[in-house]
Amino acid sequence: MKSSKIQQYKWALVFLCAAIVIAVTLITDALTRPNWQPLNMPLQLRVGTVKTPQFKIEDDSEYLISIDFDRKGDFQKLKCLIGMETIYPDRCNDKR
Repeated sequence: MKSSKIQQYKWALVFLCAAIVIAVTLITDALTRPNWQPLNMPLQLRVGTVKTPQFKIEDDSEYLISIDFDRKGDFQKLKCLIGMETIYPDRCNDKR
């Protein structure tokens, strides 16, 4: 009977330790997670240098860039300006 009680205490101690480890892990993760916010910045697409306001990045992170634009005007020129024309890059040399 006594060994049964000791066995129950051992299992209770194991579960308690596991719960503490999980709680500490979740709290540490929540406190150290970066506060990611999407960067929403309008740009004018034109040949040359584009200056944008400064923003902070994490050096050891990977980023996904998404570009939304209206299909107004010359779509071929737009493809060249955003670097989408990879199959026929000579089309971008045509000054229209």
